[in-house]
Amino acid sequence: MTVTNVKTVTPLATWLRMSAKADKEGLRAYKLNGDPRYWAVSSKSHPDIAYEVTVLDGDLICSCRASEFHPYCKHRALVLQELGALEPVEPLLAA
Repeated sequence: MTVTNVKTVTPLATWLRMSAKADKEGLRAYKLNGDPRYWAVSSKSHPDIAYEVTVLDGDLICSCRASEFHPYCKHRALVLQELGALEPVEPLLAA
């Protein structure tokens, strides 16, 4: 099963910034039971816990505190990175 239809109003630049922050902090994302809809992502501030990130009906849901206030977080950005959704899109060239 692949998940490619994630919808977001957050600009790509924000996701890329959050993804870079997650990488810099050494966060890790783990697919649960091989299902790309369910993830556990480590926490920098609380090393003894992991946050749940779920892809549900094309939306990303995270259990972290930042998600209560923002439509993005570094945990969701890391999952998008793992899903390949943050890869640059090549512009179509006219022949």
